[in-house]
This record gives sequence, structure tokens and C-alpha cells, in this order.
Amino acid sequence: MAIRRFHQKSRGGCHRCKIRRVKCDETRPICRNCIRQSTECVYSEPGPRAPPISPQPDVQDNNGLYDALDLLLMHRFATVTAPQLFPSAQATHVWQNILPVSAHTEPLLMHGILALAGMDLARMDGDAHSAYRTRAFHHQQMGLSIFQEMLQKDNSAQIHAIFPFSLILVILAFASAHTEVAEPSVDTILDIFALFRGPRALAAANYDAISESEYYVLLRPTDTKPPPRLSEEVVRQAEKLRAMGSDDVARVATRQLADAIEVSAQRFDLRVIGRWPAMLSDHFFARLKQHHPEALVVLSHYSIVLAAFRERWWVGPWDRMLLSAVSHALPGSEQTRLDWRLDHLETVLDRHAGVSEALDAKA
Repeated sequence: MAIRRFHQKSRGGCHRCKIRRVKCDETRPICRNCIRQSTECVYSEPGPRAPPISPQPDVQDNNGLYDALDLLLMHRFATVTAPQLFPSAQATHVWQNILPVSAHTEPLLMHGILALAGMDLARMDGDAHSAYRTRAFHHQQMGLSIFQEMLQKDNSAQIHAIFPFSLILVILAFASAHTEVAEPSVDTILDIFALFRGPRALAAANYDAISESEYYVLLRPTDTKPPPRLSEEVVRQAEKLRAMGSDDVARVATRQLADAIEVSAQRFDLRVIGRWPAMLSDHFFARLKQHHPEALVVLSHYSIVLAAFRERWWVGPWDRMLLSAVSHALPGSEQTRLDWRLDHLETVLDRHAGVSEALDAKA
């Protein structure tokens, strides 16, 4: 019988954690639960201020003006962060040139790109790590407030800001895990999966408007090149997935993942990385939430897709983190029954790692 974990009751948690009846770590300005779920974090009582970002002054509204650290973040985004988001040349042009110009009149996009640059810099070792991380979370929170307000209205006229910000939220969710001490659990990973459904829903509801904009290349890249040949082991894993599934729900999920694995050698992060989480049926997603053993085994193979983009700063070691999370969630008896071996999958990942980057090098 599972042992129920009891937590010391906290009265100073944020509104969101109180509503969900989960323990809040009371981190200011944004608790970790709200960071993982990309939700607005509001406290009833004013708490201690976030650590000052020395030697820079605190962020001030000042009618949209930003401080010296934000100028540094903008420079980082335009020169380093943006080219490392999506690999295609057209997508890089959008991130590096279109978005910064649009951000001049769209605070939502300004907060989004500054949050990305801050999280990028937070990966670096040194005294400034916490300062960059704090500033990144500040801009993420500011952007979320605007984003949620926009979603409550008719957003068709603002889709050119809302759609790219929904993508930014997914990237931030992946990137923020690199700055956490503890690795993500299966439940945390599924919270991130839920974010993938946002861009898909927005794209479906506003497809015509997006297809006529510069942002369409983020959804459908066009500069395709022949993908490299997949290793025999990766091909076998895809074939094995197609043969799995005890019912229609599982069979559809496994075939979708097998398709994603086979195209993961292509260079388009959004289309490949986001395809499977966004396409999952509600029924299979529910099985994952319940830690159904067979569903967890299928989930572990999603790490093959992630491994192809290991060299992207916001993806990094996510393939190994996913495998570790499944290993902890899947009981040893079930691993034996289902013939699931962590070391075998790790070998597959290493053979597939960076395959999309290798194609970039040849281009």
C-alpha cells in the first residue's frame, strides 16, 4: 500500500497552491509550482522582496522603460539566445529580427524574450546565476499576467503576440528545469506536456491569421533538407512501439510516437518535439497521469525524440531527465514484467543524440 506523504501546513502560500491544496514553497515572487504550470502567482500578504539584482537597479515600470540589465538581456537574446531556439533559417529570422521589433509595441513579447534571455544566462555558472534567474521569472510573471488577460478576450486580433508567447512558455518550462536543484518528476513533465496543447489550440483556432503572418514558419518550416539515416537501433525502437498497445487508445499513442521518432532527425524543433505531447488523446494523457505502467513505458521512448535536440540550450539533458523520472515512477516489478531496461534506452539515446545538429553542421 502506498504511503501517504504529509506536509507541514503552510498559511503563507500563494492563492493557486491553496486552491489546488498542494504545498507551496512560498518562493517569491513566483513559487515553483506556479513556475512549472506557468500560472500567475499571487500572495495574500506582501512577502520579502525578491533578491536585488546587484549592481543593477530593480525593474521599474516607468511607462514601459527597462533598466540596464534588461538591455543586456535584449542584446543576449538578439545575438545568442534567438539563433539557438529553432534551427531553421526562417525561424531564426523570426526570433532574431521580427520578434524584437514587434516587442517594441507589444509588452507581452518584450517580457517573453527577456525571460528567455534571462533563463539562457541563468545556465551559466557564477555569482550572477540567481540574478539572471530572478529577472527571468520576473518577466515570465509579468508576461503571464498580460497573456491570461488577453486569453479572456477575443484574441483573434492579438494572435500575432499571443501565439509566439505560447511557444515561449513551452521553451521556458523546458529551460527552467535546468536551473532547478531537483530533477523533474513524471507529474512535472506532464504539466509541461499540457503547455504544448496551448499553441496547438491557438494555431487551430487562428490558422488563417497565422498562415498569413511571419510566424507561420514557426508552425510549418519550409527549408527542409533530406534527413540523415536513422540508426538501426532507433528504427527498431520505432517498430517496437508500433507493435505495442493493448487497445485502440494505446495503439494510437504508440504509432504517433513512432512517427515522431522517425522524423526526429529533421531540424525543426517545434514540429518534432511538440508533435507527440500536443497530439496525445485525453484518454492516454489520463493514463499517464495515473502512472499506468504501460503508458509510462511509452512515455520513456519520447526521450529518443528529445535526444535528437540535446545540443539546444533549452533542451539539453531532458532526454536523460525523462528516463530518470520514468525509472523512479515505474516499480521494479513492472520494469521486469514489461522488459523495460534503463541502460538499454540510454544507449539508444546516445546513438541518436545530436542527430539534428549533425545535419545543421552539414548544411
